[in-house]
This record gives sequence, structure tokens and C-alpha cells, in this order.
Amino acid sequence: MKSIEKKIPNVTLPLKIDIIKHSREVDGKSTAVHAKVLSPDDVTIHTFPSFPDYDASDCVLVFPSDDAKCLEDIYLEGGNNCSRDDDEPVAKRSKKRIQKAVFIDSTWNQVKEIIRDDRLKNLARVRIPDKKTLFWRPQKGKPDTFLATIESIYYFVKEFSKVYRFNDEDTNLDDILYFFMFFCEQIKDKSSFSNLKA
Repeated sequence: MKSIEKKIPNVTLPLKIDIIKHSREVDGKSTAVHAKVLSPDDVTIHTFPSFPDYDASDCVLVFPSDDAKCLEDIYLEGGNNCSRDDDEPVAKRSKKRIQKAVFIDSTWNQVKEIIRDDRLKNLARVRIPDKKTLFWRPQKGKPDTFLATIESIYYFVKEFSKVYRFNDEDTNLDDILYFFMFFCEQIKDKSSFSNLKA
């Protein structure tokens, strides 16, 4: 690994990321490991059911449930609208500061077991505004807005940086997709996306 170590980007994130991976999620299919390899200091992977209790005062769960809200609304006092025009930074108006975001890495059929865990019940749930996946193996019968784990991390951190006004130049966030985009290009060149299913 030393010979390629300098060629692989090292991504610094503005917050910590925990990924709860289902024990039956196949490592070769998972994009969670991309995040850990590219951002080893900021990403931790836990295998369900082994994961810590989280402090709801500074941690959110990124998951598209019916009660999930956009990132800005969760932390604005009395905020109900994702599109505020205030000049004052959200971080100054916010109730609390997010230190960690939790993601679930599993198929959509496996996720029910994890999402019902008591340790996740008190966490505010954040939704990512509709983005279309580039994943080469979309899950059968699911919409193209169901993202791969690495895509979810990318879009969440991008939104987090915008809402909390982190300077994009302080991070090389696009590099978190380094392996994902490499595989996308390799597979796109060799086969039809429509023939690949999870």
C-alpha cells in the first residue's frame, strides 16, 4: 500500500461521520469503505448491532424517513422553511452545533432492523434534498433518488458546509467520491447500467 498511498486523496471533513453497516451487507457491494479509506480520521464504521449510544444534542441521523427535515430547519429556532434568505450565518442562529452525522449502510430491505434500534430513536433525522444516484447497481423497484452511502455522505457534507458556512477551500470534499467515480467510469465503459441490480 505504501506505493500508492501518496496517490490516494486524504479527505478532511468538517464533522465526524459514523456509518452503521448491516452485518449482512456485502463488503464488495458497499461504498461505506470508500469513506473510511479516503477520510480515515473522520469516518468510523460500526457493524450492526455493535454501535455506540449517540448524544442527540450534537448528532443527527441522515435517513429519508417521513419525519426527516432539511439540515437548516432542524437547527434554526422556529425554522420551518429550507430556503431562508437571512444574511446572518445559520451557525449563529442555530440551537446547537452538529459534531457528528450517522449513516446507515444496508440494502433498503435490511434497513428496518437498524432504524428501529432504541439508540437511534432520539436523533434528529435529516433528509437530503432529491439527488439522483449514479450507482451502477440500483436496487430493484426503488427510485433513483435512493443514494449509495458514499453519495449520501457527499451530499450531506456539502449541505453541512453550506449551511454552517465552512469554506469549500478548507476541504477537498469532491475527493470523497474518488473510488466511486472510478468504478462508475469503469462500469459505464464495460456494460449497461440498466442490467445491474442490487
